[in-house]
Amino acid sequence: MSLPPAPTPAMIDFFHQRTAQHIERVRRSLKLMAGHTEHAQALYDRARMHDLSKFGSHERLGYIWVTEYHRHIRQGRPFEYPPGVPELAQAAMQHHYRNNRHHHEFHADPNEMLDVDLIEMVCDWTAMAQEFGEADGSARSWANKVIGTRCHLQPARHTFVLEMITLLDRCLADQPPGATKTVESALIPLINDFQGHLVETLGPSGRHDELEVNRLSQFANSMPAHHVFEDRRLIQWHLNELLDVGYLVEITSHGHETKFGFASLQF
Repeated sequence: MSLPPAPTPAMIDFFHQRTAQHIERVRRSLKLMAGHTEHAQALYDRARMHDLSKFGSHERLGYIWVTEYHRHIRQGRPFEYPPGVPELAQAAMQHHYRNNRHHHEFHADPNEMLDVDLIEMVCDWTAMAQEFGEADGSARSWANKVIGTRCHLQPARHTFVLEMITLLDRCLADQPPGATKTVESALIPLINDFQGHLVETLGPSGRHDELEVNRLSQFANSMPAHHVFEDRRLIQWHLNELLDVGYLVEITSHGHETKFGFASLQF
């Protein structure tokens, strides 16, 4: 049995860009909900970890293909998985569901989902609605599609989900102009640049090497003063996340220059 074909560089780039943007939207919503519920620390923890498994070895390749499939469908273009890819995509999605509590598929009974699980699910649905321009960016459209069909919630849990949607919609509406620009959006091109540079210099095998950069400190210092503390903390979160998935293996700093050691790149 032959191996499935490798995705194209354009597919890989789109997967990284789209997934990073989705995570940014979810994190923004989770941080808003952290300030309006009794689950602040748990929601910040969820913001740090949301969907990171998509960059791990069990999911990344499959989700590159899944993302490309949905891009074609949204654009009204036909798309067929090459031989071997449907199994790869299905395995990636099943691994994702088994390892992320905000998906109702994680639970034998979705009514066992914790409040934090449901809030993260609402933030995830909100990000999807924002991405695809549905219901003015409200998760209500996804709740109407999923609850009662794929996810069967008892009335009390259903009511809780709808209350959280209303709360998040109000929090998002109350955000001042320009508040949507976050550190995550600025880090997307930075991380993509790291990846592009490494592929160009090391080749697709991703041999261990080090890349000298000094733009993290420049970026942090360029942020508005009232954002600097939070944004620097979020930068550290991003670095920790890259460490967690085995993409970033070493960080050393010398003054304003930061040295990053990368490994386990699979393009």
